[in-house]
Amino acid sequence: MKKNKKIVAATLMVCMVLSLVACAGKTEKQSKNSSDNGAANETYNWDFFLSLPQTYVRNEGLLEFVDNIKDQTENHVNISVYSAGELPYTGTEAIDICSTGTVQMSDANTANIAGTSKTGAICTYPFLCSDWESFHTMMDTITPYFTKEMEEQGIHVLFFMPDSLQYMFGKGSPLTSWSEMKGRSMRGQNSYMQQFASLVDANSVAITSNEIATAISKGVIDSFVTSSMTTESSAYYEFIDWANKTPFSANGSFIMVNQSAWDSIPEEYQKIIEDEGSKLTEKYWNTFIPEEDKKALDIIEENNTKVTDIDENLSAEGRKIVEGYYTKWADEAGGQAPETLKAVYEALGY
Repeated sequence: MKKNKKIVAATLMVCMVLSLVACAGKTEKQSKNSSDNGAANETYNWDFFLSLPQTYVRNEGLLEFVDNIKDQTENHVNISVYSAGELPYTGTEAIDICSTGTVQMSDANTANIAGTSKTGAICTYPFLCSDWESFHTMMDTITPYFTKEMEEQGIHVLFFMPDSLQYMFGKGSPLTSWSEMKGRSMRGQNSYMQQFASLVDANSVAITSNEIATAISKGVIDSFVTSSMTTESSAYYEFIDWANKTPFSANGSFIMVNQSAWDSIPEEYQKIIEDEGSKLTEKYWNTFIPEEDKKALDIIEENNTKVTDIDENLSAEGRKIVEGYYTKWADEAGGQAPETLKAVYEALGY
């Protein structure tokens, strides 16, 4: 009888322990769910720094991206957009201010980040890509290296957003060979273009984008490199005679978030942001930028500017002139730049 009582007591004790464990697990799960729900119900206000004015056509998709995030998170992630000039920072500081959390989001334009990134500016090397498809391949190759580089600086890279290819525009006779640049003056907005100008015996003139119209109208420069959309929107076609569609270089922006800010929002909001970013990049690569590029070139041509098609020989000639410097530039940048350049070479079949 006593033995039976002991068995019953032991059984009751086991049941009590199991019950307590179950209750504890339930309480822990409820606490976690409560915490997750609390995070989802919080409001996150982010500042987003743009390197170019909000009115620039390429930024149309970014503004839509921001609005869609606000709508889909039901006003829980609110992103305020500021262009350079509205905040006391320049495009060259885009990475630094995102890394420090001065702003939560930043647009790191590849034309501006050679001094703060080892890998991101490689796409701006003259003649490294020869058309839109090779530009896409190049950026698919560079982005993982850039992403890893930014992780070390406390930055989460969302996506790369392309701009149109960078063309050369100028006065006088259209180019048929880069040797014809001898004696001409071109805008040298970065060290790579300045090196190219030196190699073809052209004069490199350092001016800002705001000075292009005045400089070319007064003969300070004969040519400059920029996108078709910038040339069209700034009405540079009033001062030029020709536009050459052979890509001189490429450009675009890495859209990034401060890692701490990213980690602070629930996974469901992270997924919304990533999904919207994927939609934007797919649209920009496949339709938006190619269509806007064509529209801009058509308007430029309608305004008495001779637009010449891509010349593969001109592209190959340009690459032959500067390719000996690609490795030099990457080695000078250091970090992952040499490895990244090697991967780009392999991807493009060089």
